[in-house]
Amino acid sequence: MKRAAIFSLIVSIIYILYQSLQPDFYLHLFPDVFAFHDRALYFWKNGNLSGLGYNEYQPGAIFFFVFLSPIFSLGDSIDIFKWALFGANITFLFLIAVLLIKMKRTEGIFLISLFLILLGPILLFRFDLLVILLTILGLYLWDKNQRYFL
Repeated sequence: MKRAAIFSLIVSIIYILYQSLQPDFYLHLFPDVFAFHDRALYFWKNGNLSGLGYNEYQPGAIFFFVFLSPIFSLGDSIDIFKWALFGANITFLFLIAVLLIKMKRTEGIFLISLFLILLGPILLFRFDLLVILLTILGLYLWDKNQRYFL
């Protein structure tokens, strides 16, 4: 059952990656990547976010954007940032699957695969999977009666 669950996750990831590159989705979702990239660039150029002005993102989201930006050593291209964002979100999906397997909730991977297909590529352009990963990690640690991650 684990193999089938992982296979369903891989198929759904390929499907939303394909969708994410289609103009109907891409042109609608890509402007957010500009905003994320802009926040990260601002931080690295100024060393802080105090003069950023209007900022609608939570501190955790800003940290996530800045965390992705060490890839800027390859250049501060928006395209590099987009692929780093996609890569991080796909990594989060596999980490979620690993946690679900450890929790003996393999059927949850099928559910996530279904949600990926139904929601479409929007999850690749956002930071929601980080929140989902941290929530499931918290549930995993709670189930193991661990108060601390380390």
